[in-house]
Amino acid sequence: MIAACKILQTHLGDWHDTVVQLQLICDPEYFAAQDTTPELSEIKATLVDQLHERKRQLLGQVRETLAQRKVFTD
Repeated sequence: MIAACKILQTHLGDWHDTVVQLQLICDPEYFAAQDTTPELSEIKATLVDQLHERKRQLLGQVRETLAQRKVFTD
């Protein structure tokens, strides 16, 4: 049980990090002044796509961990 909780804590913590990173990248207060070149816009779009994919993967790992542990379903 403790091992499963530690795994969940890690995955959820990493997932939360992606949520915060997306908020910062998409916040116009942080990037409005610098977002003036096509190159920077492309880099930002790539980062956003990668973070969304990472967030999806981590949530999948959380669901998989929960499904594998009968204690969470009883």
